[in-house]
This record gives sequence, C-alpha cells and structure tokens, in this order.
Amino acid sequence: MSLAVVLSFYPILRSFKLGQIQTALTLIAGLALLAWQRKNLGLAGFFIGLCCVIKPQWGLIILWAILRRQRKFVIMSLITVLIPFLISILFYGCLLYT
Repeated sequence: MSLAVVLSFYPILRSFKLGQIQTALTLIAGLALLAWQRKNLGLAGFFIGLCCVIKPQWGLIILWAILRRQRKFVIMSLITVLIPFLISILFYGCLLYT
C-alpha cells in the first residue's frame, strides 16, 4: 500500500516523465544506505558503484570506504564501475590517442 502511495506521488511521477536521473540515483543511494545498515557491504558497494557510473563524483564514497578499510564495499563498487568502463572502451575506444 505504501509503495503505491510513493509511486503515485506527483513529484516522483513528474521527474520520471521529464527524464531526470537524480530521482533514480536518490533511490539507489537509499538502497545502498539500507544495505549498509543491514551489514550487506557488497550490495551497498554495488549500489554506490551504479551511482558512480552515472555521476563520478560519487567516487568520494569509495575513497571514504578505502580509508575505513571496508574491503567488500570497495571491491564490489570497483567491479561495478569497471565493467561499464571497459564496455565503453570496447565500443568507443580510448580517448588518450585522439
């Protein structure tokens, strides 16, 4: 029931209609916080990695995790970031030689 209320909330519907990615990023970040709270650091790292693929400034959270020595979080987030990065290199090539 509460999910239906959230999904029918006008600002959320309007942001999806306009194509704003920030709403999805906020949802993913919220899921990462929930996973972190439940001590599932790998899943939290995956979600933050997804955010980093879209907005690289979220990488500061990965640096924070490195400083806190959260290995599961860092490894999963780096894997999540590296896969789309390598796919983009495969399709678009390296920009270093242009």
